[in-house]
Amino acid sequence: MKKQSVKPQGREKIEHKKSFSAGALVFSIVGKEPRVLMLLQNSAYYAQKYGRSGTEEVVDIGPKGQIMKGESPIAAASREIREEIGIRLHMDTGFTEEESFTMLSKDPKTRKPVQVERKVTYFLAFLHHNDIKRIQLSEEHVKYYLLPMREAMAKTRFADRKAILQRAFDYVREVYVT
Repeated sequence: MKKQSVKPQGREKIEHKKSFSAGALVFSIVGKEPRVLMLLQNSAYYAQKYGRSGTEEVVDIGPKGQIMKGESPIAAASREIREEIGIRLHMDTGFTEEESFTMLSKDPKTRKPVQVERKVTYFLAFLHHNDIKRIQLSEEHVKYYLLPMREAMAKTRFADRKAILQRAFDYVREVYVT
């Protein structure tokens, strides 16, 4: 998967960085149908922080973010859930998926272009129907959706993420839906 958000100016040298992140696909079972939580990114927040287009609408497959020094991927995923949707959730470590991609961004501190090789490890987390009312989005997101598979696939832009979603839905159906 290749993402690009900032174009370098002229012959400006681009710094290269590696980033390791973790996150979770957050599911709820409605009746016997699994639904996944998807987050609409706050385009103004990401434009200011990373130099993205302020009009770009991005719906993400779940909370995720950088793994801090000394933090395990599962701890990072759990922390990101608390930071981005405001609640603690049960994590299922029986499902893990990884995604790797390179993106062009701006360093939040120096505002200079940087090429980031990002690796994201996804786990599963579960919302109970009462948890949905308690969601409090961080400034990173402006809206959330709880979607069945077909609608989630339609909102997902990248083929790699569609494949991750498909495997997650298959896992949830096999393990949690009887």
